[in-house]
Amino acid sequence: MNELQISTSLLTWLIILCVWSMVWKGIALWKSAKNKDLAWFIIMFIINTAGILEIIYIFAVCCRDNKECYKDDKKEK
Repeated sequence: MNELQISTSLLTWLIILCVWSMVWKGIALWKSAKNKDLAWFIIMFIINTAGILEIIYIFAVCCRDNKECYKDDKKEK
């Protein structure tokens, strides 16, 4: 009778948080690998911040260093 019981709503929010975090982590790790930012890659791979560190990297660090961040990968004529 001393089992840990998790309510359905808590479990739902936990799943949503995990999916949210995985999406941002995937995007940020992809961008850091593409930009050869090894330190950022290692930090984001090890530390789980529910997407906060990854969002900071994508919108502050990556885009600051890469002017093509918001443009398509197509070459301009």
